[in-house]
Amino acid sequence: MTKKIAQICIFLSCVGILLFGVLVKPHLFSPPKKENRPDYLFENIRLKEFVRGQKTMDIVASKASYDRDLELLRMSALTAVFFAEDQTPFHLVSPDAGLQLTTGAIFLYHPIIKTVLSDVGMKIRATNAVWHSREGDLRATGNIRVLRGRLSVSSEAMHMDQARGRVTFSGRAKAQWIF
Repeated sequence: MTKKIAQICIFLSCVGILLFGVLVKPHLFSPPKKENRPDYLFENIRLKEFVRGQKTMDIVASKASYDRDLELLRMSALTAVFFAEDQTPFHLVSPDAGLQLTTGAIFLYHPIIKTVLSDVGMKIRATNAVWHSREGDLRATGNIRVLRGRLSVSSEAMHMDQARGRVTFSGRAKAQWIF
């Protein structure tokens, strides 16, 4: 009889183990969800870029965070200078900015941009701007104010092609001479 009870217990435990394996799904290991947090955090950073021995970029920021999924370097208190052959340096200052590493585009929020076009200094303020340093292309939107010599221009949108020395304004553009 004890042999029979032992066989029934073994049978029931085998059935229990099989049912447990069928009914309870295994939980595989997975890393925690990212939930909109950066992969790396930096303080007091300085980035320099050289192409064939020529300095093309110098960026300084007080804080930065890098997101590998977006390939985006977000920066606070950005000061950047871009150098292009046969052109004056292009200065960017922005409290918040993002550098897209795959395209090289810099997204600026409330920037102050300084450059020289046709031997005259130019200062640009905007709500948002995108600077493509490789193409020398700046697109700005929102409450734009440009000071160039004694000329003041305001508009809603602006496009500047640095290589061609051309600036286009759109959306309620207004120009004033400052005397």
